[in-house]
Amino acid sequence: DLHSLRRRQRQMCIRDRDLMEQNVKEQEAKRKSELKALQSQINPHFLYNTLDTMGSIAEIQGCIQVSNLCQSLAGLFRYSLDMKNPLSTVSGELVHLKNYIYVMNVRMQNQVEYEFHIDDNVLQDTLPRISIQPLVENALNHGLKNQKGKKKVIISAGIREDDLLISVEDNGIGMSDEKIRELFSEDPGEKQKNRSIGIFNIHKRMQYLYGESYGVKIKSEPEKGTVVFLEIPRKIQGEN
Repeated sequence: DLHSLRRRQRQMCIRDRDLMEQNVKEQEAKRKSELKALQSQINPHFLYNTLDTMGSIAEIQGCIQVSNLCQSLAGLFRYSLDMKNPLSTVSGELVHLKNYIYVMNVRMQNQVEYEFHIDDNVLQDTLPRISIQPLVENALNHGLKNQKGKKKVIISAGIREDDLLISVEDNGIGMSDEKIRELFSEDPGEKQKNRSIGIFNIHKRMQYLYGESYGVKIKSEPEKGTVVFLEIPRKIQGEN
């Protein structure tokens, strides 16, 4: 009847209005999300472009160390924040690492000696972005932090069978088997206690990408230094 028809029309109008309101809210949420994404892109660009400008001014004014420091920091930010491609190459990783080392040398007044042994054949091998620098950071923060006398880090990259093998060795205080187990613990309390979340994350990321036989291994003895190994299958950039 007419009454029922009008009731259905009212219900349809209410439903249409609710759908329109929901659509408006979804569009607004999408717009805010896109704006936030754009802002997150702008801020890093602003940051390292500003560092580039500061570096140029410092160079003009003859402050060479400040200029180099700004350039290295700008390179670190640019590499770290450009996650369009999650993979890099050994060559790209080494450029990033050397920017990091320059910044740390300024901070630590060149207290640490670095030595590189890199097989040219692996320079175009691919690996997840920011895999090597955290291993060196771990050596500085844990192996060498309380080390007396000469401090040294050796970074190596080469081929073992069909795998890419990277190692970071320090002559620091070393660690016990218990400490090594803590580094690989999935217990949040243990991770907070040892503060080497970088090693754990890299290890789990490699296992996720390449299988459980790959990842990070640590060889160490107290007072005899530490070697951290990173092993993944070889894949050369541009190959399928």
